[in-house]
Amino acid sequence: MLSGLIKSSCCGVIYVISDEDYYRCIGKKERGTCSNTLSVRKGPFETATLAVLHHGLLTEEHTEIIAAEFVREMARLSAGSVDENRFDLDQLAVVQSAIKTLAANMLRAVVSPTLLTLLADREAEEDRLDRRLGSKQVEVRVQPNTEFSHSAVVGLFKTKVANLREALNDESVRVEAAKTLATLIESVTIYPDSKGGPEA
Repeated sequence: MLSGLIKSSCCGVIYVISDEDYYRCIGKKERGTCSNTLSVRKGPFETATLAVLHHGLLTEEHTEIIAAEFVREMARLSAGSVDENRFDLDQLAVVQSAIKTLAANMLRAVVSPTLLTLLADREAEEDRLDRRLGSKQVEVRVQPNTEFSHSAVVGLFKTKVANLREALNDESVRVEAAKTLATLIESVTIYPDSKGGPEA
């Protein structure tokens, strides 16, 4: 989770996972160029680091930014759905107009294999658009646009931050999560001789 972000205060070289459960200074472990013999358990160390991140994220300023971005994104998604429906409705109107024209030609006994093929194609397109628009209407009924209050958005953000460790440990998002953490955490420095510092 914190690969490439942890550094030794003694040599500035990064810590890496060793024996699955520990972070160790690569300068000491592989190069022998560092005097830092301290290794830290992965679980408690990651928990402590994320606790600091948790505290930093849950500021009033960050909470307000997230709430505003959430509202903007919901509005964007809603507008996109409306635009897509409008496009399908316009297409449906064009297809239905073409069907009427073709049907009028058939009534005037202007019938040909090409005309029949065109009519069949337009009717198939009309059916496809009808089904597509019908399914969207069902989705709208089942999942109506929900207005989220400011307090609800803030509550959701706090819940997500509280569950940060569990979310980051999800195998399906682990790689992307590590990239995101790298944008939030500049570095984590380990001082082996610091009072109250980590223990091996």
